[in-house]
Amino acid sequence: MAKQHGIKQFVMVSAQNAGDPDNGNPAIKHYNVCKHFADEYLQRSGVPFTILRPGRLTDEPATGISQQPALTTKTTESSVALM
Repeated sequence: MAKQHGIKQFVMVSAQNAGDPDNGNPAIKHYNVCKHFADEYLQRSGVPFTILRPGRLTDEPATGISQQPALTTKTTESSVALM
C-alpha cells in the first residue's frame, strides 16, 4: 500500500529486541517476535524506511534526539515522537 501511495519514507517504531527476540525479555517475547517479522516485511518491501528500536517507553518529558545508538533500556515516548 505504501508503494501505491508514493510514500517516500516509512518510519516503523519497532522494539529494542526485535532484531533478536530470543535474547529479550521472555515476558514480551511474543511482542518482539511480531515486531521482528514486521521489520523484516518492511525491509523486503522495497519502500525506503527507517526502523526505530527504542527500549521501554516512559511518559516523562522528551530528552531530545540522539544520533548515537541508545545504551539505555528506556526512553521517553516524546523523544521517539520527535523522530
